[in-house]
Amino acid sequence: MSEWEPTPEQHHGADALPWAPNPGPGRTGRGQAGASGLLGVWRRRKRWILAGIAVAMVAAIAIPAARIWIAWSRIERVPFDPIEARLEMTEQAALAAPADTTTTTTLPAGDAEPAATTSTVAEPGEVPFDGTVDDDDHTAVLIIGSDAGGFRADVIMLALIPNRGGDLALVSLPRDLYLDDPCTGGRQRINAALNGCGGVSGPNLLAIVVEDFTGVPVDHFVLFDFDGFARVIDAAGGVDVCVPHYTYDTKTDPELQLLAGCNHLGGPMALSWVRSRHTREVVDGVDRAVAGVSDLTRNERQREIVLDLLGRLSSFPNPSELVGLVEAVPGAFTLSAGLSLTAAVGIAWDLRGTPPADIATPEIPVTNHVTANGAQVLLPAESFAETMGWAAPS
Repeated sequence: MSEWEPTPEQHHGADALPWAPNPGPGRTGRGQAGASGLLGVWRRRKRWILAGIAVAMVAAIAIPAARIWIAWSRIERVPFDPIEARLEMTEQAALAAPADTTTTTTLPAGDAEPAATTSTVAEPGEVPFDGTVDDDDHTAVLIIGSDAGGFRADVIMLALIPNRGGDLALVSLPRDLYLDDPCTGGRQRINAALNGCGGVSGPNLLAIVVEDFTGVPVDHFVLFDFDGFARVIDAAGGVDVCVPHYTYDTKTDPELQLLAGCNHLGGPMALSWVRSRHTREVVDGVDRAVAGVSDLTRNERQREIVLDLLGRLSSFPNPSELVGLVEAVPGAFTLSAGLSLTAAVGIAWDLRGTPPADIATPEIPVTNHVTANGAQVLLPAESFAETMGWAAPS
């Protein structure tokens, strides 16, 4: 009988495989029986096995999505509408305007009106402006970092995400930039706009000031405190900061300490780096102040940290790490109410696909100015359109 022809003893009823080979002398046939059993299990339970695989796949997608949705729902959202806020300020100004009580006074002969008191400090001229940008050109997100009290903006950045091609831009607005104040009709440091104006919230007023200077309509805002900023840096795995010499600042909390070269920093130390005003370094054994440290230096450091975070976002290896970052957000940020989860994911996806080296970081040129009351402020040296390269050639 052929080796491949089954003997009567090898027939085992309905489960026997007619094509199974003869085990031959010394073979038990257990492998064939096992294979037959597995095939039978597959045939009998195929529907349930496929259903289990489908459930596992759905769970792998749904669980992170649910975690993101829960984290998103816990983020504080506040109304944000700069157009409506402008109308409200106009109404507030009309209600606050005093009634016309002008009277005519006849002065005795020989008397004269007292001379007006004038300042010996020249006030700046008009803020340079080149017109409003098309609202469809960019999705503009105002990024605001507040101080401990939440009444001053210590960080102000405008993220411009192009809707029609071009480079994404991240522009720092110095907090001492001296701009028109639509609340008072005068001028004020831009960071003071976070105080708001009557019934107009701080983010709305700050957005209006930014719009009046840049000509770019602001679509959304993100407001964070520094504790939240530090927690997000930790959730993203830290950031890298490189310095040429040992660098420190004993007046930050925690005290800034960076070794020469590149340092991988957690959130609190990264925060000390971006906020340091009295940065010192040790060069060849000589301790000295780092030259040129100013608010503009701090702006540059802030941009570098944000770009490093964006770089880490673009290299997240799996969704679970992104979920962990999102879960670090609640309690750290306040968002404009109109920023939906879908829009936020879309913006994050655009940023994720953009290498940090491709993000434009133009700097607003400024000049120093001392106001009539002695305040040291910064004046824009050119229009925002000129800074961005949008201005029409003269």
